[in-house]
Amino acid sequence: MRYSLWLLLGVISGFLWGCNNYLYDVGARSVSIEDAGILLPLACTAVNDVSAAVFLLVVNGLRGVLHLIHTVYSRSGAFLCMGALLGGPLGQVSYCLGILWAGPTYALALSALYPVIGCILARVFLHQRMTVRMSVGIVLAVAGAIITGFSPPDFTAHLLLPGMLCALLAAFCWGSEIVLAVRGMDEIEPDLAITVRESISGAVLFVMTIVLFPGSGTFQVLSAEPMVLGTLVVAGIVAGISYFLWYAVNRAIGCARGMASNATYIIWGVLLHWGLGGGVLSGQLILGCVLVFIGVLLVSLYPRSGDIMTYEAFQNFCAQYRKGDAEQQERAKGALAPYRVKNAVLMAAGYGSRLAPITDKIPKGLLRIRGEVLVERQIAQLRSAGIDEIFLIVGYRKEQFAYLGTDPHIHIVKNPDYRRFNNTSSLYRVLDILDNTYICSADNYFTENVFAPYVYRSYYAAVYGEEPTGEYYLSVDTDGRIVDVQIGGAHGWYMMGHVYFSQSFSEKFRTLLRHSYETDAAVREILWEQFYMRHLDELVLYRKCYSDNVIYEFDTPADILAFDPDFAVRGHE
Repeated sequence: MRYSLWLLLGVISGFLWGCNNYLYDVGARSVSIEDAGILLPLACTAVNDVSAAVFLLVVNGLRGVLHLIHTVYSRSGAFLCMGALLGGPLGQVSYCLGILWAGPTYALALSALYPVIGCILARVFLHQRMTVRMSVGIVLAVAGAIITGFSPPDFTAHLLLPGMLCALLAAFCWGSEIVLAVRGMDEIEPDLAITVRESISGAVLFVMTIVLFPGSGTFQVLSAEPMVLGTLVVAGIVAGISYFLWYAVNRAIGCARGMASNATYIIWGVLLHWGLGGGVLSGQLILGCVLVFIGVLLVSLYPRSGDIMTYEAFQNFCAQYRKGDAEQQERAKGALAPYRVKNAVLMAAGYGSRLAPITDKIPKGLLRIRGEVLVERQIAQLRSAGIDEIFLIVGYRKEQFAYLGTDPHIHIVKNPDYRRFNNTSSLYRVLDILDNTYICSADNYFTENVFAPYVYRSYYAAVYGEEPTGEYYLSVDTDGRIVDVQIGGAHGWYMMGHVYFSQSFSEKFRTLLRHSYETDAAVREILWEQFYMRHLDELVLYRKCYSDNVIYEFDTPADILAFDPDFAVRGHE
């Protein structure tokens, strides 16, 4: 998705959290329990989180993607569980104690520091870059949050220092939660991640309320007031959706921008209390909201190229991931998360007419070269690099590929238009799954594994040719970006082999190809590479050069025999 859309989802998360706060406040204030102390907020929070957990469990169960047992017992699941315990029970209890002992003014002011703490932790442990502009924005947003909720302190508050320490602990817990969650979501999708979070938090808070306050009857009081309980349940469902978006946005655009966009809940909360609750818009509230708005704006401005990890840093983290100790490898995985390859597309729909009569009975991708089936060899190389989700596009003699579909991680995609249209019709079938994605031809043979689990930027593989050919020759700028493509040439680098689409490239390519494919019939007749050539200014690909004898493509029987002299003898059953 586009950065702007992720940012919008972050703001929507903030709006929903503001709705949750309003509903929670309405429900909690309606409970007739006197001198409840910490009990009432704990019980209400337990109902809130349990409701969110049940809602998420039902939704994910209906979608058929509920694999909580596997998720919890994985390494990434461990990070999510730690984040859930910190952000839920420990953070909430600390915040409640801060209010009880130090008063709401000090508790709010100190706990509102959680975005600052989260950004610092993300910088240290996830190596997410913080610019001066973003730092100023975070400070302004936090200041706005403090000003919005400020009221004259109650100097009669007892246990002031312990209460302030509890509020700081709450800020640390909430800031740590999202960093741990982002680390856990390196391998686990946000919908499952937030389900784990809410399930653990809700269960622990529910048990804590019963164990710490036996015989209090708080839950009985809540259940005896249907309107109150219903309000808290709805608040919980809204919170579940808000948290899901919050987790997804933080993973996609970084903790600083994710937390900043969510911080708009301050503004939404004020507006809801004013519009629905009859509150008064004081100058203090307006000032606080303005500061939050300016802070969010500064943090969320579209990232500049200088905000991205340098290639040198990328290489260093890759080296740590490959050769470092366990701690270095985990740190590297967190830093490299935005560059992780998500899936691969293998295009195998075509007939391969230049290889006739060999391909009269068998698709080109199923030829056995040097004792290995071409498509099987590529699948094995992709998996060796940690890429399991593979989309195989078939057309010609598609039934012969069916055996590969017995693997749940290999998704067979049928292209019924392979006879009428060119390979743009194949990529059109998988537009929605393009992300950080390898695009491969099933009939290529790589003598070494060209795939990697992390890739820095989008590229097209290239080999050098001295002799004149009809291949697509590449011209690049000083940074290696492809700026021109010429069909036919000599003494130059030309397209050969696989391609890598980065997430940003995939987003632009998807938008451009979908529109053109559906509105311009001529686009269906061309290669996707030719479509790319029409949009060189918008679609940024870099040239990645490979030495001789790494990438092979077989266009004619002579090409196969030159590479594998025994091909005709062994056959290709």
